[in-house]
Amino acid sequence: RRHPNKRDQHNIVVTSPLNPPNHLRLRQGFAPDFTFIIIMPSIDKLAPTEILSIAKKMFWGGFAFLPFLWLVNFMYLWPATKRADAPPELKKYLLMSLAGSITWLIILSTWFGLFVNMRVAWGAAADMITVVIPKGV
Repeated sequence: RRHPNKRDQHNIVVTSPLNPPNHLRLRQGFAPDFTFIIIMPSIDKLAPTEILSIAKKMFWGGFAFLPFLWLVNFMYLWPATKRADAPPELKKYLLMSLAGSITWLIILSTWFGLFVNMRVAWGAAADMITVVIPKGV
């Protein structure tokens, strides 16, 4: 069902406890006692300048140590680059967001690998930045 007030701006999926989506039916006759309302703003109805503005804000917001914002920026707005009226600058911001997200993934993975393998050798300094110290090590 679509919500009548938001028809032009959002794609809304509303389910009720009496009619849950198939992925929530765990066994025959089971229905959860809650309602899902999923609101996804539609980029199809936004002007190209608005899409570019959102892409720029999400790109610059990713520099606040929010690499997932870059990933969401790329995944959510990439279909808008296929539009005929898409500004050429949009693709640049989305590709830079993807590059930033991949760079952060590499940095965090490298740090995790180093920390897990070298924590004991680093001694007290590593224990000071460890949230939970494993017992027996």
